Amino acid sequence: MGLYPGDNGATSGWAGADFSVKFNPVTGRAAPVTFTWKKPSDEVTKYELWIAF
Repeated sequence: MGLYPGDNGATSGWAGADFSVKFNPVTGRAAPVTFTWKKPSDEVTKYELWIAF
């Protein structure tokens, strides 16, 4: 995806990322993409990306 969380752009842990995509059924113009990334320290960080169509 070309998007990386902090940690100096490390990509480790992405394989276990939990992705969930939700589309707006009313407008259909934007979709919030939320996913959590479990860091090696077992801390869970939540990211939210807004993709406009």
